[in-house]
Amino acid sequence: MNTSGASIVEGALTKRLPWSVLLLMTAVISVILFLPYAAGYGPVRMTLGRWLSTYWADPTWQHGALVPLIAGFLVWRQRVSLAALQPRPMWTGLGLSVFALFIFWIGYRGNFYYFGFGSLQLLVAGAVLWIWGWAHFKKISFAWFVLGFAWPYLFLEETLAFKLRFIMVRATSAFLNFIGV
Repeated sequence: MNTSGASIVEGALTKRLPWSVLLLMTAVISVILFLPYAAGYGPVRMTLGRWLSTYWADPTWQHGALVPLIAGFLVWRQRVSLAALQPRPMWTGLGLSVFALFIFWIGYRGNFYYFGFGSLQLLVAGAVLWIWGWAHFKKISFAWFVLGFAWPYLFLEETLAFKLRFIMVRATSAFLNFIGV
């Protein structure tokens, strides 16, 4: 019997995704693209997908559009080791997913989009724990943390980003003066 990594991956890719994974992916994509969420003050609400595309068009936050692709690539690179792991679903993942949806609802009611972003991040973690288990989540935890950079954290713009830019300008100026440019 051939148990090489390539044959494990081929076997995993030829199997169908469980209905729970397809249902969850459909739900998350529907929530992001179709459910009106928050847009600030007033009765006008945009979906999270529309809100993200608006901010991802801004040069300051354009990196956010690439982050889901980067996180997906990081998971894809570990496909052989992930396929070798035995799935051990955890019911706590379902609880975390329900809690994430509750946070999403609170953000919807309060018109506060950061709750929506945080809940989507928790929903991904809960879904992985619920469907595949702790070992799989540990393997993809770095990609999960990287996914957090997809969300625009506007409150950090003035408090942190400006100070970091100032430090970089001073350091660059000192370096260029040092080398005589």
